[in-house]
Amino acid sequence: MKSTAKKLITAASVTAVMLSATSCNIEPFHLGNFYVPNAVVTVKPLTGGSIPFYLQIDDSTTAVADNIHTAPYGNREVRAIAQLEELHKSVEGYDKVYHVHYLDSILTKDILPFTNHMDVDTLYGNDPVILLNDWKTAVEDGYLTLEFQVMTPSPYAAHRINLLSGINPDDPYELEFRHMNDYHGYIGDEYLANGLAAFRLDSLPDTEGKTVKITVRWLAPDGRKKAFAFDYCTGVSSPEKLQLRNGVTYLDNLK
Repeated sequence: MKSTAKKLITAASVTAVMLSATSCNIEPFHLGNFYVPNAVVTVKPLTGGSIPFYLQIDDSTTAVADNIHTAPYGNREVRAIAQLEELHKSVEGYDKVYHVHYLDSILTKDILPFTNHMDVDTLYGNDPVILLNDWKTAVEDGYLTLEFQVMTPSPYAAHRINLLSGINPDDPYELEFRHMNDYHGYIGDEYLANGLAAFRLDSLPDTEGKTVKITVRWLAPDGRKKAFAFDYCTGVSSPEKLQLRNGVTYLDNLK
């Protein structure tokens, strides 16, 4: 399992600033100045023990951090981007031990039920978006994590992102990705920027060991509806996809 992270260098540099799609205003946990992304993980808090949280690396691999001694996001379970270094250590009950050089939450949301087609554009927007068939776009640990691109005047401009279910009464695994530009007061040219969002899959029917297709539909910039299908079996990760691309600017105000 691999992932993204933030490089705190100037946007004009060859490796552009990578601003994570944060779900709130919590500051990222980091050590040092330079971050090379290598993981998308689930941060899972614990109570009543010596270990405050653990990292779910994929559907079957768990890990603890040797250098973070409090739950970084309190009692919230979130998906996060990270730079992890595996250590030759062991902790009973966990598969791996990592030194965490960087950790930052990404937007983590429930899938919302589609109810009234007359209101859906007003509620959730219908602004174009590009979904990326990248390795960060995957089904894993009960989440569908999506990397996407939108036009924006600034990485700090707000964008509302949602994933809707129930759009096809005959297929509960058909979903629709919705994007609403929600920025005001930004003046200037727009450019493509990337975002990351993770959606909990627990509202979808259990596949009971069968592999089905999750189909995600979205409105592309050319005005056409597009779709991408994932192999999905409850509790099983999807295959990895493309490799990391350097020099990506990430949005910092997703809702």
